[in-house]
Amino acid sequence: MKPIVLLACILGMGLLACSDKTGPEARVEQLRERLAENRERQAAGKAQPDSLAMMQLARALEALVAQRPGTAQAPQQLMEAAALYHSGLGDYSRAFTLYNSLAEKYPKAKDRPEAIIRMAGIAQVEMKNPELALKLYKAYLAEYPDGAHAQVCKQAIIFLEDQGTPGNPEGSEALPEAVQEAIRKARAR
Repeated sequence: MKPIVLLACILGMGLLACSDKTGPEARVEQLRERLAENRERQAAGKAQPDSLAMMQLARALEALVAQRPGTAQAPQQLMEAAALYHSGLGDYSRAFTLYNSLAEKYPKAKDRPEAIIRMAGIAQVEMKNPELALKLYKAYLAEYPDGAHAQVCKQAIIFLEDQGTPGNPEGSEALPEAVQEAIRKARAR
């Protein structure tokens, strides 16, 4: 075989090997599949949540966004990582940070309104910071007055301004039912 043809074959095989899914995207997909299988086993009552896979996926998604922040998928990947920390792992501080990063770095992202409402819920319920929650609910309404969560924001604002002051002993248990339901839905995602 001629050296040029041999070199072309070697390069071609190398390109095929490089196109094989072994990069960070492949790792993310493997972890997503592992979690999907785990959810199926959970539904059948045969498994507990796979916290290790959730943590690995969240970190892999964060790394992917850090490597490629300008991709169209970056905001969704941040949202997915934040939701894993929020709902799956109970790391509200990390979830808040990632939701905030999405809201600040991707102002036109379709997930931005959801990130803001989730930050407000974390601030109100988990961080017990009604002032920050109020600010976030108002920010949501200012930007998305007809948004999917506008009514919930209005109710939360009324509650926080009337009863949810820091000295209120009732705390989050006294939240209007619609606000509690929105928080439950956000946690379930």
